[in-house]
Amino acid sequence: MRTVLKPVILTALLAGALSACSFSATTAKADEEAVESQISTQLAPQLGGTPQAVDCPGDLTGTLGATLSCTLTTAEGQTRPVIVTVTSTEGETIDFSIEAPAV
Repeated sequence: MRTVLKPVILTALLAGALSACSFSATTAKADEEAVESQISTQLAPQLGGTPQAVDCPGDLTGTLGATLSCTLTTAEGQTRPVIVTVTSTEGETIDFSIEAPAV
């Protein structure tokens, strides 16, 4: 399966971070590893570097409003919740937001 991830917008908030991404796949789901990679890439600037780890419990289904609760581990070893939410779908493209309170 060939997948493509495209950042759409990145907004840093004082209390956290919110990022929106677009994911294209051959099925209506975003692969777990690809979502984890996108979280790491999008939140690295707010963290001041690449996180130590990002763990999601599975794939993100391409259903509007579907959520995935992931855990980010900072370089210092602190864990932070990350919520991924499907914001729109069109064909095989899934757009989703990444919300990380207190990053």
